[in-house]
Amino acid sequence: MQTQRLIGNRYELGDLVGQGGMGAVFRGRDTRTGQAVALKELRRDVAELDTQMLERFEREAEALRRLGHPGIVKMLDMVEEGGRRFLVMEYVPCGSLEDLLRRQGPLTMRRALEIALDLADALARVHRLQIVHRDLKPANVLLAEDGTPRLTDFGAAYVRGGSRLTETGVMIGTFAYLSPEVCEGVPPDARADLWAFGVLLFEMLAGRRPFEERQTGALLTAILTRPAPDLRALRPDVSPALAELVAQLLEKDRERRIGSARLVGATLEALLRAEEPQPRAPAPAAKSAPHPDATPDSATIEAPALLAQLLTAHDGSCGAATATLGAPRPATATRDAPQRAPARPATRPPWLALALIALITFAALGSAALALRPAQAPRTTSLAPGVPALPERVAPVAQGEHMVLVAQLEQLGRQPRDEARFIADTLRQAVEVAAPFSRVRVRSYPRAITSDAEARAAAEANGAPLVVWGNDQGDRLEVNVQVGDTRAFPGIALERRLVEQVANVRLRLSDARRQSVAPYVLGALSMLQNADGDAYETVRTIAIMAMGDAEPAEPIGASAATHYHRATALFASDTAAAIAELDQAIALSGGNPILYTSRGLARQRAGQLDEARRDIETARRLGPEGWAIPPAMLASDAALRGDVRAAVSEYDRIVALRPGDWFPRAYRGALLYLAGDRERARVDLERSIALGPDANYPYALAALIALREGRLEDAAALADTIVRKHPDPELASRIMAGVFGSDAPSSALGPLLASLTSLAIGQHDRAVAEAEAAQRAAPGLADAHVIRGVALCSLGRYEEAVAAYGEGLADSPDDALLRLLRADSLRQLGDTAGSEEDLEAVARSSALAPHVEAVRSGSLTCQTLLGARP
Repeated sequence: MQTQRLIGNRYELGDLVGQGGMGAVFRGRDTRTGQAVALKELRRDVAELDTQMLERFEREAEALRRLGHPGIVKMLDMVEEGGRRFLVMEYVPCGSLEDLLRRQGPLTMRRALEIALDLADALARVHRLQIVHRDLKPANVLLAEDGTPRLTDFGAAYVRGGSRLTETGVMIGTFAYLSPEVCEGVPPDARADLWAFGVLLFEMLAGRRPFEERQTGALLTAILTRPAPDLRALRPDVSPALAELVAQLLEKDRERRIGSARLVGATLEALLRAEEPQPRAPAPAAKSAPHPDATPDSATIEAPALLAQLLTAHDGSCGAATATLGAPRPATATRDAPQRAPARPATRPPWLALALIALITFAALGSAALALRPAQAPRTTSLAPGVPALPERVAPVAQGEHMVLVAQLEQLGRQPRDEARFIADTLRQAVEVAAPFSRVRVRSYPRAITSDAEARAAAEANGAPLVVWGNDQGDRLEVNVQVGDTRAFPGIALERRLVEQVANVRLRLSDARRQSVAPYVLGALSMLQNADGDAYETVRTIAIMAMGDAEPAEPIGASAATHYHRATALFASDTAAAIAELDQAIALSGGNPILYTSRGLARQRAGQLDEARRDIETARRLGPEGWAIPPAMLASDAALRGDVRAAVSEYDRIVALRPGDWFPRAYRGALLYLAGDRERARVDLERSIALGPDANYPYALAALIALREGRLEDAAALADTIVRKHPDPELASRIMAGVFGSDAPSSALGPLLASLTSLAIGQHDRAVAEAEAAQRAAPGLADAHVIRGVALCSLGRYEEAVAAYGEGLADSPDDALLRLLRADSLRQLGDTAGSEEDLEAVARSSALAPHVEAVRSGSLTCQTLLGARP
């Protein structure tokens, strides 16, 4: 169909390229720029008969206008002419993902991961702007010439703040990609898009959708009730990690489904890196020189091949893009490889060909020289003059740990010195040795870094969130602490520039043996954790900062970053001065929400709760929606004021925002436990434990609840986990003191956790002291009497144990656990009558009744309580 008419005096209407129930899409041309465009026309009869279709058309224009992202089709214009309505969009020439899957079937692993990663990035942008696509499927993913995807068709999108498109309970979207909650009529949110993304990823890998039925009713039933097929059974080369990601996306309960497109993207990026071919090890030095006519091996041609790929001109064909993103290219032809048709020669200027030949020759000579070097010689750091050096790799850190790279210093003084070694040593002492619960690990980078870009490249090559680099000027050192690879913080929704604006700082050191960069490294790390919404890791890092005693280096300049970092260095020692520094930082960068959370925390430490609350509210207004730090700080505010109910309410929000984070559930469980709601506390604590907590809090409280419910074997197992994995009794108290100071209002939680942990590891004297501290903080807390009594009994101080249990029973006369334990101590004192009186009371009505005979027989005692077996 050739129409060739001008629309809006600008766009030439060309061939029809697609048609649907809502309208038609034409290829066109912008006569002003010569650019190819796509013109989407809403059918006139549809617009006249169905006002909702017109609204959908306008909604698509609104959504595309707000979305500016390379993975989303660009909205260029909206034209109305003669009653006809057109959306003018970029033209994406290579068909849809649906077309590709129909032609090709399952994609190669790498191709599927690349498309999925780009789509996850685009979807993160969509959700960031509070838009739900609602019709994610292969037909709505177009492919550009270079093979990259473009998300399109936002006609069904829900844009926050706009009017509803459909009646409640009406399903929008393609049935095969609908999430279970949408099938049940629940209004969709971003998690519905993530379900559809999981279906799409499954389809790219398996060549079929996870749920396929001919009848609509049967299809909806399958989505609601049947588990998705085992992806690895359909595609054995799929890695367990990728199969697990797909399974998390296809979780029927959206509260348990992976909830962030950013997190999906970070996982896909890690999987894609794992798919990359690893470079071969260098050939042994003893290997004989190759014959001049021999075919070079892949190690010899690796650098020239890479450079040739970078310099090869793209020929503009969709097929070439498909080959690039598909199976890896062979480094050399072999006699068994299928013969290919000759490629169309690319036209290049003669000087480019000469430069390429020279560069390949240089690299080949470099490879030959490397083969002749001794094994211990350092590897080459550049490919050719003017070509940037490839980043070096250092020893990796364990999963969950954060690497800090400390680079060699650029030598600007007359005499070269090894001052970087002292910077790394003092930093390592502060963040690894002095703080045993730290997750920060220092790695020395083997060469100097001289630019921001080089620092970031080194960081991303090693997965390091932070880099320390700079120069030695002879009489002083000037070093930078710079944000590097942020993939370990997938929840960051703030713009990177806002984080770097305050985290990146330049420092001056006159003596690297005496001065330390540790406060600034930890300040930058806590800022990343803050932006990520991870409350526990943020306060853990602040607590490490408070433990440091080295003289801090001096921040240079008067920027917001300088004042922020001065505040971090002063936070524990002079909170008032830290607040003054943050005042100046906010005066310079008043739109940065992280600065308000930092000042709010400092004000909480100083006891200025009303001022702190105002800062937290400002941070919440300025920050991205879904940022968990402001509600966490409001919960702390409520707890400091003694309002447990308000603190629980804030943690309800945080649990919803961070369903995969163990800490919000653990802390809400602790609050519920202190409020006496053991049933809800137990649920939270068990779910927290299932998420793999990195501290003893949930285990200790869950053990106390298990004792009260008569689940002695469960309590023993939890205590055993504390002994094996988290035996530090002071962890909670140390973190609380590091954040709020030793003079903060006392809480029973820290000493209670310390007492139970001390009891589990056999430190009974300490358990007594910590239990007494918990009693002072919360006199009515029966479990403090329980732990004190068990610890005294375990020390053989039976009379004191009986007295401790009696104090608890004076407050709670019907407490069966206190009676059961007192019966044991009375039995060991020889008071059979008193012991029997307590045991009979327990036997009459208690979950602990099954253990009465074990106390009578002496098989259950205070010494065996946390190691009891049936």
